[in-house]
Amino acid sequence: MRASLARARASGTIGIVSSGDTSIVDEPLRRGSHRFTIRGHVEVDSARQLEQRLRDVVLGGKRTVVVDLTELTELTSSLVGALIRTQRSLDWRGGRLLVGCESAAIRRQLADLGDIFEFADARLHRR
Repeated sequence: MRASLARARASGTIGIVSSGDTSIVDEPLRRGSHRFTIRGHVEVDSARQLEQRLRDVVLGGKRTVVVDLTELTELTSSLVGALIRTQRSLDWRGGRLLVGCESAAIRRQLADLGDIFEFADARLHRR
């Protein structure tokens, strides 16, 4: 399933988690929407930090969360688990998680989860 979400800058802070070769930047898009851009390789500790931040955003009332995996170097089970749990949380609240990814290798890895995740064109969400 593919979707698009027009980018609209909202006021708010941008959170940055950086450890080793991992960078996770999150920022509000517009009322009710939030984007996370993940770069590098997400290890267990980074995945935990990301999941906590995702949880905070969802519990804070965001109903659409965009996760841009375009610059992700490797998909880990820790990251997939965090995304699945976030999707479930959003489902319970009537929200949606949009996953953007241009990497053919990572898309193949996520292909079996196409019934869980909604894929979006990541290029629409970049600056």
